[in-house]
Amino acid sequence: MRISIGVMFMLPNLLMEYKNQEKIIKNRLKKVENKINKLSIKVPEYDLELSDLKLSRNNLNYYLRNLNYSIKWMELAHEPGVFNGIENKYMAGEITE
Repeated sequence: MRISIGVMFMLPNLLMEYKNQEKIIKNRLKKVENKINKLSIKVPEYDLELSDLKLSRNNLNYYLRNLNYSIKWMELAHEPGVFNGIENKYMAGEITE
């Protein structure tokens, strides 16, 4: 598969954008965690509020995992967890140095 020159020039900007989004999502996740921790049982609709906050936390974690996967893919220039050529031999123990 060949990568066009236009994509090569866009990749650093896209990577920077993804990393900025990662920070935003992490901040939102911290805020949701704080709300969960501070939520009082005395709140009239405690169960419903807790359920909504947990759903938000799960969604943010899902987005964060997908974003991290994309960032790794862009940084490695191949799918994370998939090794090619020399990496396969090294991971299999055929190359020890």
